[in-house]
Amino acid sequence: MSVSERLKVATPAIQNWEKDYLQKNKSKLNKREIEILEGGELKSHEGMIYGRMYAQWKKDSGFDW
Repeated sequence: MSVSERLKVATPAIQNWEKDYLQKNKSKLNKREIEILEGGELKSHEGMIYGRMYAQWKKDSGFDW
Protein backbone atom coordinates (compact mmCIF):
# COMPACT_ATOMS: atom_id res chain seq x y z
CA MET A 1 0.00 0.00 0.00
CA SER A 2 1.43 3.37 -1.01
CA VAL A 3 1.81 6.27 1.39
CA SER A 4 -1.04 8.19 -0.24
CA GLU A 5 -3.33 5.15 0.05
CA ARG A 6 -2.42 4.78 3.72
CA LEU A 7 -3.20 8.43 4.34
CA LYS A 8 -6.61 8.13 2.66
CA VAL A 9 -7.47 5.30 5.03
CA ALA A 10 -5.87 6.83 8.12
CA THR A 11 -7.14 10.41 7.91
CA PRO A 12 -10.83 9.78 8.76
CA ALA A 13 -9.87 7.34 11.51
CA ILE A 14 -7.40 9.77 13.05
CA GLN A 15 -10.00 12.53 13.10
CA ASN A 16 -12.22 10.36 15.31
CA TRP A 17 -9.60 8.53 17.33
CA GLU A 18 -10.76 9.90 20.71
CA LYS A 19 -14.30 8.53 20.30
CA ASP A 20 -12.99 5.19 19.05
CA TYR A 21 -10.48 4.84 21.88
CA LEU A 22 -13.06 5.83 24.48
CA GLN A 23 -15.60 3.34 23.15
CA LYS A 24 -13.12 0.46 23.12
CA ASN A 25 -11.44 1.22 26.48
CA LYS A 26 -14.00 2.99 28.67
CA SER A 27 -13.96 0.29 31.34
CA LYS A 28 -10.16 0.61 31.66
CA LEU A 29 -9.97 4.41 31.84
CA ASN A 30 -10.09 6.62 34.89
CA LYS A 31 -12.46 9.56 35.25
CA ARG A 32 -9.94 12.16 34.08
CA GLU A 33 -8.91 10.17 31.00
CA ILE A 34 -12.57 9.93 30.01
CA GLU A 35 -13.01 13.69 30.51
CA ILE A 36 -9.98 14.39 28.32
CA LEU A 37 -11.25 12.13 25.53
CA GLU A 38 -14.68 13.76 25.71
CA GLY A 39 -13.09 17.15 25.03
CA GLY A 40 -12.35 18.41 28.52
CA GLU A 41 -9.74 21.10 28.90
CA LEU A 42 -6.27 19.61 28.82
CA LYS A 43 -3.90 20.87 31.51
CA SER A 44 -0.25 21.31 30.59
CA HIS A 45 0.92 18.34 32.65
CA GLU A 46 -1.68 16.04 31.05
CA GLY A 47 -0.23 16.14 27.56
CA MET A 48 1.66 12.92 28.19
CA ILE A 49 -1.56 11.16 29.21
CA TYR A 50 -3.20 12.28 25.96
CA GLY A 51 -0.14 11.23 23.96
CA ARG A 52 -0.03 7.81 25.62
CA MET A 53 -3.66 7.16 24.76
CA TYR A 54 -3.13 8.30 21.16
CA ALA A 55 -0.04 6.11 20.78
CA GLN A 56 -1.93 3.12 22.16
CA TRP A 57 -4.85 3.77 19.81
CA LYS A 58 -2.48 3.93 16.81
CA LYS A 59 -0.86 0.66 17.81
CA ASP A 60 -4.21 -1.07 18.46
CA SER A 61 -5.61 0.24 15.15
CA GLY A 62 -2.62 -0.78 13.06
CA PHE A 63 -1.48 2.78 12.35
CA ASP A 64 1.96 2.32 13.87
CA TRP A 65 3.72 2.46 10.53
